Amino acid sequence: MAETFKPGDVVRLKAGGPKMVVEYVQDDRKLACVWFLEGNTKRDLFPGECVETPPAKEA
Repeated sequence: MAETFKPGDVVRLKAGGPKMVVEYVQDDRKLACVWFLEGNTKRDLFPGECVETPPAKEA
């Protein structure tokens, strides 16, 4: 994982999509993230290599 993420960091998938918040890091490689979609809370695990920090103007 090129970037190091920690709980509370705002991230998004490199392929695009909504901003997400890192809840915890699992096995030093997967990020448990939470985000909101149409008023519903969503959660999933993502490989750290697949997310990035959004530009400051979007964070």
